[in-house]
Amino acid sequence: MKKKLAIALALMFVTTTAGTVFAAENNPFSSVPTNHWAYQSVNKLVKAGLIDGYGDGDFRGDKPITRYEMASLVAKAMSNEEKADAGLKSELTKLEGEFSDELKNLGVRVTTLEKNQPNFKMNGSFDVRYTDKSFPDANSSGVKKATDVKGEYRLRLNGEAKVDSKTTFGMRIVNNGPNSSNFNNNTWQIFGNSDNSNSSSTDNARIDRAYFNTKIGVSDATIGRQALKLDANDLLVDSGAYSYDGIKLATKVNKFTFAFNHGRFANGVTFKKNDGTDISTATGTYYNNYRNMDVDSLGVSYADKQFNAGVTYAQLKNFSKDDMDLKKWVAVNAGYLLNPKLSVAAEYVTNSADPVSTGVTGGDDAWFAKVLYGDQALKKAGQQNIALKYYDVGANSIVPALFGPDPLTRDGGSMVHDFKGLGVDYNYAFSPTFTGEFNYLKVDDQVTSAQSSYNYYRAALHVKF
Repeated sequence: MKKKLAIALALMFVTTTAGTVFAAENNPFSSVPTNHWAYQSVNKLVKAGLIDGYGDGDFRGDKPITRYEMASLVAKAMSNEEKADAGLKSELTKLEGEFSDELKNLGVRVTTLEKNQPNFKMNGSFDVRYTDKSFPDANSSGVKKATDVKGEYRLRLNGEAKVDSKTTFGMRIVNNGPNSSNFNNNTWQIFGNSDNSNSSSTDNARIDRAYFNTKIGVSDATIGRQALKLDANDLLVDSGAYSYDGIKLATKVNKFTFAFNHGRFANGVTFKKNDGTDISTATGTYYNNYRNMDVDSLGVSYADKQFNAGVTYAQLKNFSKDDMDLKKWVAVNAGYLLNPKLSVAAEYVTNSADPVSTGVTGGDDAWFAKVLYGDQALKKAGQQNIALKYYDVGANSIVPALFGPDPLTRDGGSMVHDFKGLGVDYNYAFSPTFTGEFNYLKVDDQVTSAQSSYNYYRAALHVKF
């Protein structure tokens, strides 16, 4: 957001003052033709993350812009030159030479504007959804579970402050989410409820993350309470909801990224059913063993324009029970862009730790596959896509209460451990920051009972700001 705001303000200032101040012999507002070599060079800088285009993540390389607009983008890239490799620095040098006159006039103003911006920046998201969870099968007495229909919302606010040239501070505020009194608590707030029915607190809004990121040698280090991201598709842990107290080290070498996580995930937490019943206190129960957890992981990933892949080893241990092995995961993922409108992705997870409860029956492996057709990223109004998804999850492969893909997680008393799921998602962009989606998922419970299988429908709207 800091980059977007600086560019937008710089362009506003230039376009409102340059007509009187810079009416030079060479028209400062003459357009740079779209076939000019500078477009290709700036696009490389955008893709490398040195600049973010016009503030909506799009450089708009199909439309001519003025030399001052182009120079403002170059100026922003120059401010992030330390992130550039040798090839990108060469591109920057050529651009600086081409737009040297504009940069001389613009540089003072861009620098002044950036210095005058507040150091603490915020962005966030607000989501609203309606869901319908229906159980088509009856038990032996002919009784079906009641259909669960509800409306919900979720608010998340992210804050960031620059500490020095290498260090930033970050935080997040949420209206609801997992907490010590109910670690499988829903991240959504039910319409009409002051809190969720399975939460023991009426005051759920809180700061759930606080950390700082700094450069240590060739690595980025993040220290504090931060997101727990273990695998590409969040099959192991819902990284949007769950945080841990520890350190993450990430090192990028060409197209490879190496990541290491270590820290304390949970300390004395409880898990509850939807009716508020504690399911984690009785000795020997499944969730009793997950009340205290440490986490460690090591992974490597690769990504280019068409192909991405990764492998991660992660483990959960109960530090209060002689470092009992709860999960010992290996997760392998891959994705491929077949053409601009079609991509495929898959992930395989296996757990080598023994079941921590005699009540768990089922396999140690989990599979996920996805086919996405349409616009691969919704960046403009009118863009859309449709996705077909499949899950095959063994009872001893994941922890249902931590499992990432909603709606298979945190369902209180009817959480399934061993299931198969087939679903379809449709996504549409009303604007780059306002999107809608419709989802259907059929979940087949493979262990508990046929009555626990269900059909899930969801319509949702998402706003980013």
